[in-house]
Amino acid sequence: MKTVLLFLAAWLATRGAAFELTGSIQVPAGEPECVRLAVADLVSDVQKITGKTLPVGEGDGTVVVASLNRPESAALLEKLAPGFGDTIKGKWEAYRVETIGNRLLIAGSDERGTMFGLYAFIEKYLGVDPLYYWASRPPQKREKLAWDNVTIISGEPTFKFRGWFINDEDLLTEFRDGDGQRRINYPYYHQVIAPSVSARIYEAAVRLQFNTIIPSSFVDIRNPAEARLIEDAVRRGLFVSMHHVEPVGVSAFGFDNYWKDRGLTVPFQFTQHPDKFYEIWRDYAGRWAKFGSQVIWQLGLRGIADRPVWQADPNVPKSDAGRGQLISDAMAKQWEIIRSVDKRPQPLATTTLWMEGAALHDAGHLKFPPGVAVIFSDNSPGWELQSDFYNVKRETGRPYGIYYHHQLWGEGPHLVQGVSPWRTHKVFKQVVERGSTYYAMLNVGNVREFVLGLAASAQLLRDFRSFDPRKFLTEWCEQRFGKEAKAAESVYRKHFSTFLADAKTGKRAMLDGEWKRAGARLATDLLARLEKGGKSANKTKELLEKLRPQLEIQHQVARETSELLPRLEGESREFFENNLVAQHKIMLGLLRFAEAVLEAHLALDAGEVDAVKRHIQATKEATALIEDGKALAGRGEFKDWYRGDRKMNCAQLNELSAKLEAASQGLKPRKSALDEFPCIGKLATRHARDIRSSPWSVGGETLDRDFAIYANYKQYLGPLGAKAIRFQAGWAKCEKQPGVYDWSWLDECINDALAQGVQPWVETSYGNPIYPDGGGTGLGAGLPKSPEALQAWDNWVRALVRRYKDRVYEWEIWNEPDGGHGITAKAFAEFHLRTAAIIRAEQPKARIYALALANTARSDFAETLLKLARERGQLNLIDAITIHGYPSNPDDTRPVDRFRELVTRYSPNIEIRQGETGAPSGETVGALRQFQWTELKQAKWDLRRMLAHHGKDVPFNLFTLCDLKYSQPKMTGFNRKGLLQCNDDQTVARPKLAYFAAQRVFSMFDDTLERIRDFQFTTTTKESLAVFAYRKKDSGAPLVTVWLNGAPPTDSNAKKQIEIAFSSLRFQEPVYADLLTGDVYALPSSFQKIPIYDSPVVIAEKTALAIQAVP
Repeated sequence: MKTVLLFLAAWLATRGAAFELTGSIQVPAGEPECVRLAVADLVSDVQKITGKTLPVGEGDGTVVVASLNRPESAALLEKLAPGFGDTIKGKWEAYRVETIGNRLLIAGSDERGTMFGLYAFIEKYLGVDPLYYWASRPPQKREKLAWDNVTIISGEPTFKFRGWFINDEDLLTEFRDGDGQRRINYPYYHQVIAPSVSARIYEAAVRLQFNTIIPSSFVDIRNPAEARLIEDAVRRGLFVSMHHVEPVGVSAFGFDNYWKDRGLTVPFQFTQHPDKFYEIWRDYAGRWAKFGSQVIWQLGLRGIADRPVWQADPNVPKSDAGRGQLISDAMAKQWEIIRSVDKRPQPLATTTLWMEGAALHDAGHLKFPPGVAVIFSDNSPGWELQSDFYNVKRETGRPYGIYYHHQLWGEGPHLVQGVSPWRTHKVFKQVVERGSTYYAMLNVGNVREFVLGLAASAQLLRDFRSFDPRKFLTEWCEQRFGKEAKAAESVYRKHFSTFLADAKTGKRAMLDGEWKRAGARLATDLLARLEKGGKSANKTKELLEKLRPQLEIQHQVARETSELLPRLEGESREFFENNLVAQHKIMLGLLRFAEAVLEAHLALDAGEVDAVKRHIQATKEATALIEDGKALAGRGEFKDWYRGDRKMNCAQLNELSAKLEAASQGLKPRKSALDEFPCIGKLATRHARDIRSSPWSVGGETLDRDFAIYANYKQYLGPLGAKAIRFQAGWAKCEKQPGVYDWSWLDECINDALAQGVQPWVETSYGNPIYPDGGGTGLGAGLPKSPEALQAWDNWVRALVRRYKDRVYEWEIWNEPDGGHGITAKAFAEFHLRTAAIIRAEQPKARIYALALANTARSDFAETLLKLARERGQLNLIDAITIHGYPSNPDDTRPVDRFRELVTRYSPNIEIRQGETGAPSGETVGALRQFQWTELKQAKWDLRRMLAHHGKDVPFNLFTLCDLKYSQPKMTGFNRKGLLQCNDDQTVARPKLAYFAAQRVFSMFDDTLERIRDFQFTTTTKESLAVFAYRKKDSGAPLVTVWLNGAPPTDSNAKKQIEIAFSSLRFQEPVYADLLTGDVYALPSSFQKIPIYDSPVVIAEKTALAIQAVP
């Protein structure tokens, strides 16, 4: 006793000593191969991390590996550390890992406990991701591996058997050249998974502490290459089991091959040929039995390719009771055969109640042999459990478990992960509460897509009580993304929310497989309609409504991803791209494809040929997005990852898109509402030099940060016809060294604009970090604050105005100070008046614009400035207040009215100007990113926004001339509100529809027109209309704008015919002009059946318009 106490004292005294992983690894002779393979993984990991190789032997070692169910190992452990294994001895897969003196002891209650202890140590202390291969996250280099102490203790797992089912494994099958062919009358799995691939699968499973595997779908043990899959899994220490369509290891495909090899053709019909089934069951049972204690048998009776038995055998009873009895009798016979070859007192066996099995079980029609585990199933995918789980009373002494899907073809998820860790936890919480913890089999598909879900499942199946679904993702992201973990977690949560249709009920939304199937079916239907005619399905709009929320969430994922990616580097970025971005692109492409086809159906219903073709073109863009995603995840070692994409079969969408494009070429438009009016020409447009004056401006913003390049787009400025352009002067770009100004870039912009007949108005912004507390350089940056910075600001503003006062007459101070950037209303009021005083002193007749407000729902910034200016007698330093605004409905001009009312209380001389507004043409960063956009929607939105303001006499700046490529911490990616589409290198690709639409407005609505304020009209329509009237100042010729304004613009140009009358206007030769297309039509004198839609049209006296004849 005294000796033991002295040893323990010495042991305790040394426990705090530092331990370095050097020396050798001691593995007693009796340890099985699975432990030795795990030790080899430890050696390999250490070599990858440090470059050093640890020798392995039976002699004394720095690391001792011992399984307590092996006598030699147990004796060694007791000798080295008496009592060390007492707390885990006799338990199932328990382990203890601890430094004792200068040794690291890794002990398991059994061989799998030892193996899992090794992998727990590797993950926790070496930092090796168990899924490192599938996640492309190799171990990180370190000079040495040392710790003050090592301690890991794990009792028995919550779930006894924890398995992977390699199912729907199309990518795995063809990722590498296979190990042999499979004889299978099925579209998939024609070759056996390559040994190099299956080895990675088994390694990942055991590293995550799973102990069971179904190594492939429809394994035929008679094929040596397929038998190898089982053999290799057994060598890894894994229990091996069978697909639920393979009772006793026999699938319908194996059955067919077995009898063909004997010169017979036997229908797969148990009712007609029971003896043939008994014979093959005996043969296969004998083959599987050689794997002894590591076999978990599967019982059941199913049909061909995962379908009910009665679909293959028409003689199966028609009643559920009869069917249940047939299956029960078959299982009883299978059990008899198994007991004859498996000599274990109680062979391990399950019956998985999938599809019809769950329904028959729920109805009480199935009986199971004693000791056979009953395995409930989820509803596929792993969203909820089927009714038998809740309704069936558990039999005393019978084990129960769960079959759960991370992956499923065809609904999905397949290429895109869709089941969140918290959803998985919710399902398994019910399983644990009902004690069904004997067995958990996870359908993991091709593995790589589901590394997040598998990591979570590994933890909760091993130790459910300690798993916190709220913390798991946070910690998982911290390990992979470091300081950007919070942002990454947000993206993942957003992605998973795509598949939750109703947060209150937990109802699932459609998954990748469902949307792919829907898209393909809809495209096939559309192709038939294009070739043969017909109407769209009744549920087209309903499906579109179901799609849109999911699409919007994926757009949000795109925005958050574009902002996060530039901040990620190296391994973190590569993993994020592989695991999230690539899948997001695939999902977004699937949704967009389905949306485009649905929209094409609706356009075809409406007879809008151009819209049909436009939507079909969008299917090509959608499939390109899918291919982009696959290319992103198919880099490096995984370059052939999608070679076997046969189940999702994304290539089918490419083929359908091409067929749709070809079929649409011969599509002829239906008779239009405008057909009865003769087309007399097109609206003529004018260069800015040819327009004397107008209230229109276009945005030339962000040149100060190089988000756009003026030289690339300047050729489009003058022809657009806007008479002004907004520039941001960019203090930081002008003054890169204190007191030294570089005006060359700004000279180029201002001088060239003036030469084109376009008057620049210039904003003074932003801060300059070369000065202490000088503010930042972009949107969201603070004001300069320190005395030194403020003095430098004053100097720069003074020099700026002094240089350009002969060319620039309008100045705006700062941009969107109210955007939540830490700028207070009081601070900005002081800053504006300080800056404005400098401008006025240098240029007494300058017009000074204030605020550039982002949030038009707030008035505190304006109120504070106006009040302070009045108190100081400085209202003359505010000529106008500029407001921005990006409402979903462009006709919402209520902020104009509110701010006009506000400024009127202070001065009648201060005007309201629309300083920045515009819509994007597609996926965008910045305002309006929450909606889906097309070029058509952009053009209609811009037209309505411009003319709604013009109808209230508000000077207007359209944001912006070209797409802007943002690259700042809070906003990265293209802002697609430009009238010009830009390439990735910021060159101009082409003008968009909105460019030509704006060009027509700028040419038509110049200062030769005046608005008619007391205008009256009558109409027969009940829909909300926007109607504004104007007349030429010289001739009095009238002009009226009309459009439907009750909702945001749609992607359809379907028109409605109305009657409208203008009592105070006189038309002698009326015409109708569509500002979107530029087409001009002659009208009869009575305005009946006038086509209108959600884009402005013009009814005018012919002489009021400049019309270009078209041959």
